[in-house]
Amino acid sequence: MTGKRDSSPSTPWDVEAERVQQERNILLGDARDRVAYDWLKNGDVRPLAAWLLNGYEPGYLVRRALGWMLLAEHNAENLPKRIDDLPFQLVAKSRHCKGRPPDRAKKTRDQLLADNVHKLMSEMSYDAAIETVFEEIRKTAGRIGRQTIRDAYDQRYGKKGRP
Repeated sequence: MTGKRDSSPSTPWDVEAERVQQERNILLGDARDRVAYDWLKNGDVRPLAAWLLNGYEPGYLVRRALGWMLLAEHNAENLPKRIDDLPFQLVAKSRHCKGRPPDRAKKTRDQLLADNVHKLMSEMSYDAAIETVFEEIRKTAGRIGRQTIRDAYDQRYGKKGRP
């Protein structure tokens, strides 16, 4: 968004952004970044959500904060040294459906495994292709078993795809 005033502020975060803009003599977008970051630090995403829906493009500070807040706890090595500044985590939750959504990383992994086996089968048997893929993965310190590779192939190409 531009630094121009859109209309009179109607929300607390709009009032705060205008105040920051005037006090610091900065563009409205930069003021919104500072306000959005401060509200995120307090666990409140309303200003960011409202502004995003109206076309606001967050700056580096807000994008970086969102990245930190979206990281799972098991990725702690990627968190900033001063994580106290961002004590809240953002978590994606389903609004309507029950159960876990499909694991996209597993689906991509399985497609890659199946496609690699399928390519090798033009030169060798099914079992030899499975073994070749298994050995290649093991060389890279991968921890995928032969049965996982078989299951991935059978799921994608079916057992009928075997010779």
